[in-house]
Amino acid sequence: MTRRGIRIVRVINKAADFCVFFGSFILGYLTRFYLDLYNSPIALKFDLHDLQLLFILYMTTNLIVMSSSRIYPAKRLRSFSEVAWIYFKNVALSLILLISAVYVIFFIKTSRLLLLSASCYAFFFLLVKEWLVRRALLRFRKKGKNLRNVIIVGGRDQAIEKMAEEVERNHLLGLQIKGVITLSKPGLSAIAGIPVIGPLADLEAALDREVVDCVIFLTGYEQNEQVKDAIIQCDQRGLEIWVQFDFFKKTISAVDIERLEGMPFLNFHSGPENAAAIVFKYAADRIASLILLILLSPVFLFVTLGIKLTSPGPVIFKQHRVGLNGRRFVFLKFRSMVNNAEQLRHALHKKNEMKGPVFKMKDDPRITPFGKFLRKTSLDELPQLWNVFIGDMSLVGPRPPIPSEVQHYTGWQRRRLSMRPGITCIWQVEGRNKIQDFSDWARLDLEYIDNWSLWLDLKLLLKTIPAVLKATGL
Repeated sequence: MTRRGIRIVRVINKAADFCVFFGSFILGYLTRFYLDLYNSPIALKFDLHDLQLLFILYMTTNLIVMSSSRIYPAKRLRSFSEVAWIYFKNVALSLILLISAVYVIFFIKTSRLLLLSASCYAFFFLLVKEWLVRRALLRFRKKGKNLRNVIIVGGRDQAIEKMAEEVERNHLLGLQIKGVITLSKPGLSAIAGIPVIGPLADLEAALDREVVDCVIFLTGYEQNEQVKDAIIQCDQRGLEIWVQFDFFKKTISAVDIERLEGMPFLNFHSGPENAAAIVFKYAADRIASLILLILLSPVFLFVTLGIKLTSPGPVIFKQHRVGLNGRRFVFLKFRSMVNNAEQLRHALHKKNEMKGPVFKMKDDPRITPFGKFLRKTSLDELPQLWNVFIGDMSLVGPRPPIPSEVQHYTGWQRRRLSMRPGITCIWQVEGRNKIQDFSDWARLDLEYIDNWSLWLDLKLLLKTIPAVLKATGL
């Protein structure tokens, strides 16, 4: 699909989803108030201003979450079950965020049944929309309409066969392979049942002779020089070009084409790709941390008095930590150790229970009696909400290391710095008491970074709550 086609489909999808959410809210409203479940008219339950604000919040939250999930549209079509799961996560996340906003931030007088029923309707109609789109596309393409003629240029029979199988299996791609230009084994008449047009020298004549919409290059690094002129020939004809990226066999980064003043660049980037979702996460961190700082102010006062009355020294422990891509910041915690804990650490180095650059000791003698309580209940972590509020940290993310630890990182371990550090993460809620090797800890952080989504953050936050309530520590 061309860029223009992708933009058109994206606009159509967003417009359709706007109609879905609009209709779902109306149906949710009718379900709540006109089925007479509570024998009370809307006038007694809802202020019109509240209803308007709720509608705006509902539409905005759902549309932002949908846009953040990169559902609009993929060049490589997903399976129906995969799309259904994405829709379910999006609607569920929107419902949770909406309820939080309504009852915590805006204090709107509303009905939970309205929000729940509207979300259920939205999920159902999103599935119906997806099903109808797929049925329409299949019907068109089985009739030979809306198909794109493709020529494959490849140097490996296995890669060509795999591509042919994928096209045959997935009719929604709308591709029709007309022939193969081979870069090796001259003299073949067919590969995987697809007629061989000839060697690379015959491509230009084939493009002039045949009706071709797209050319797919399945080439390795060693063949890139051969196909350079062929790609230019296709580009001059205005054809869509797919090039299998095979410069590096095991790159962990996603690759995009970016332009700077007209100059094309290959942009390698790991971690989250969705800028809208990252911005949403950043804004949500700021708002949530501010609310928590206000709500937990009595707890801050209690902990402050406890530290002052049980041990000499400052209430807040400050330490330089390493954040996003190596940025340093002042990390805050309630002091849970004796005042000269940092000076005593070197004497305890031989008792380190963690393999690698990180120091961990289960029964650390530097911890004060009240500090043990703080660590067990995770109350010592609360000042980090200020770090989140000012933008140095996030609620969820890899734990920030100290500079001396980072100096001993191996190359791949430094990638855990590629995302803003957090108060909680996979290591805290799943593996903290089991992991004795920092490499395993780092792998969990990279698992989080590589699979990050707003939904994953929400799941980790929800898992953190019972850990805190059970006083198992973070």
